[in-house]
Amino acid sequence: MLVLAFDTSLSACSVALWRDRRALARACDRMERGLAAALAPLIAGLLPRAGLRPAGADRIAVRVGPRASA
Repeated sequence: MLVLAFDTSLSACSVALWRDRRALARACDRMERGLAAALAPLIAGLLPRAGLRPAGADRIAVRVGPRASA
């Protein structure tokens, strides 16, 4: 199963492709702002490095956070 994982919740935009608990490719850009705009280009650059197409992912995983204090 191929998993596309990404995280834009803190001060970096991170993406990774995993298959069978092994990272195929990963990338990270540290930034304070503009993470949402950086996400699609980061994913687009990662897929060819792994020899994959966008439709190839079976699952998408995201990090949710950070949690606001109550």
